[in-house]
Amino acid sequence: MSAPIFLYAIKELSLNHFQIIKWNVKTHESVNCIKGHNGYPFSISISPLTPYQAVIGLGDSNIKIWTFSGEGKSMKKRKKHDFYESKIIWKGLQGQIEHVLWHPKRPDLLAYSTQYGRVGVYDANANKNTVFKTYHKQEYGPNISWGSLSSGTGSEYVLVSCGAEHIIAYDPMEPEKQPVFLAPLLENANPAWTQSINAKANAKRSCMAIDSTGKLIAFGYTDGVVDVYRLDTFKLVFVANCHRHCVLAIAWQSPTKFATGCRHGTVAIHTIPSTGLDNLPDIPLADSSASYVLSGHKKNITALAWSTHKDTPLLASVSVDMIACVWNEQSQKPIAWFREHRGRIFSVCWNILEPNEVFTCGDDRFIFKWKYTDHPFSPKLGSSLAYLGGKLENINHSTLQRYCLTLASKIYGGDPAETVKNVKSQLPSDLLSDQVDSYAKWVPFDDNTENSKAFLLFGGKNDVRLLLEEEDKQAYIKDSENPSTNDTRLWLGTTRGCAQSFGDIGNDFTDNSIADWIALALSPMNGKDAWINLMEKKAKKLAETDHHILAATCYIACSRICEAVEVCRKGSKFREAITIAKARMPQNENVLSTLFSEWGGALQKSDEEILAALW
Repeated sequence: MSAPIFLYAIKELSLNHFQIIKWNVKTHESVNCIKGHNGYPFSISISPLTPYQAVIGLGDSNIKIWTFSGEGKSMKKRKKHDFYESKIIWKGLQGQIEHVLWHPKRPDLLAYSTQYGRVGVYDANANKNTVFKTYHKQEYGPNISWGSLSSGTGSEYVLVSCGAEHIIAYDPMEPEKQPVFLAPLLENANPAWTQSINAKANAKRSCMAIDSTGKLIAFGYTDGVVDVYRLDTFKLVFVANCHRHCVLAIAWQSPTKFATGCRHGTVAIHTIPSTGLDNLPDIPLADSSASYVLSGHKKNITALAWSTHKDTPLLASVSVDMIACVWNEQSQKPIAWFREHRGRIFSVCWNILEPNEVFTCGDDRFIFKWKYTDHPFSPKLGSSLAYLGGKLENINHSTLQRYCLTLASKIYGGDPAETVKNVKSQLPSDLLSDQVDSYAKWVPFDDNTENSKAFLLFGGKNDVRLLLEEEDKQAYIKDSENPSTNDTRLWLGTTRGCAQSFGDIGNDFTDNSIADWIALALSPMNGKDAWINLMEKKAKKLAETDHHILAATCYIACSRICEAVEVCRKGSKFREAITIAKARMPQNENVLSTLFSEWGGALQKSDEEILAALW
C-alpha cells in the first residue's frame, strides 16, 4: 500500500483565527483541521450527550463552547454548518481555566477550575456562572471530576475537586450549601493506610479521577503511589506503586481498569481484582507491577483518554515532549504517533461522532483534530524526521531530494557517502551520477565547519530554521555587534522562550540595560502573569538603584498600588507617595497619616520646622 500524499492549505478567517486543512490528495478527504486561539487551550472535553460540541478551557480567562460539527443539531438551525461556530464565556472568570468537564447527565452544565484554586459550574442554557465560595489555596487548578456520594448531598452527582491538601465535594444544585470535605472521611475509614501515607513527608496528592459510574475514585501521589477508594463506603480497594515518579494523569476505562501516567513519561495500565472491591486488608500489599507498562514518551505525561471503540480499546496519551500517541491495549504497542504540535500538549479527548478522530491542544495555541490512522507509528521514520526538523511540507523539489538522502543515511547506518555509493550503483543509465554527488554535499551538519552551515542559507525555510536552531543551541553568535541568539529565536517565532531568556538575562544587567526593556516589550506575548512578573522585577531593580519614581511607575502599571506607595516612602519621595495614595487608594486608608507623620519628621531633621508642624 503506497503512502498517502498530503496537501496543506491555510485559510485566514480573522485576526488570530485561521484554519489549516490537510488534504489527502488521493482520496480527496480532509484529514486534519486546526483551530487557532488567542489564549493557551489547557483542557478540552466532549460529552456523550452533546457529541458535536467541545468545551475548551483557555488561558485568557475564557471558556469556549465550540460546535465543531452540525450533526445532532436540528435541521432548521444548520442550513450550512460553520466549523468555527462557538460561544465565549468570560463573565466572572479569573485566571487560566485549567480544567473543564461536562456534567454526565445534563448537556447544559459544565464544571471548571482555575489557576487560583477556584472551582465553579456554568449553566449554558441560563447563561449563569456559579463560583463556589470554598476553594483550594494553591497556585494551580485542582483536578475535577463528577461522582456520586451515598449521603451528604441532595444531588445524584456532585462535583469533586482535588488539590494537594483538600478533596472537596460540591453540590451543583445547591451552590450555597456547605461542601463536603472527603479527606477526613477517607482517613476515618482507613486509619492504618492513612497513617502510612502521612509518614512519608513528600507524599502529596497530585491528580484524581472518578470512574464513569461515579462509584470509584483514584488518586495519584507525588511519590508514584496510586490508591483507589469506594465513594459509598470510603473504603480503600486498590493500591499500586509501580511508578517511581510523580503521577500526573489518570483515566478510567471501566470500573476495574484504569491507566496512569507519570513524570518520567511511562504509562501504566492497572486492573483491580474482583475480590479487591470488598476484602482488602487495613494496610494492603501494593501492586508493584502493573498489568502492563507503555513506554515511548520522553517527558511528563499530561493527559490520558480512552477511546470509544467497542471492539479494540485504544488509549491516547499526550506529553510535554510535543507528541501525542495512540496505544493498542491488546498488542501493548503504539499504533499512532502525532508530531504536528510545536509546544507542550496539555489535553486530549476522542471524537465520539468519529471514533478514529482525536482532539489535542497545547501551548502552541492550536487544537488539532486528527485521525490516528493517518499517523502510523514508525520508530525509524519518527526519529529521522525529528532530525530533519519535523514537517516536510512547503519544501522545494531539490531540498526534498536532499532530505530524502539524509533520511536514507540516517536509517542505513548514518554514513551519507556510503548511502550515495549504494544509490549510484542502482541508478538507471539515463540519470547523471554527479547529481547524486551534489546532494551529498547538502546533508546538514555532517561537516561541522562554518562553510557547511553557511550552505544552509541557500536552502529553503527549514534549512534556515536548522541553521538558526543550531546557532541558538551552541551560542554560536557571541559578538555584541551581531544579533544575539535571543534575536534568532524571535526570528523563528519562539517568542515565549525569547522573552523568558531576556527576562533571565536581564536579572544580571543594570537598570539601564536594553535587555530589560526588550523583555518587558516581549512579555505580553507570554500572557498577563509573565508581564506582571517582569514588571515587578524591573521595579525592584529600579528601586535598588534609587530610581524610585520609575519603580513606582512600574508598580502602578501592573496595579500594585501599595507597593508603589511603599517604594516612594522608602526613597523619601513623600510628596509622590501621598499623591499616589490619595489618587488610587480608599479615602480612609491609614497609610496617609503615616506618610504625613514621616514627612514631618524628615522636614524637622532638615530644619524646616514650619512645614514639619503643618504635616
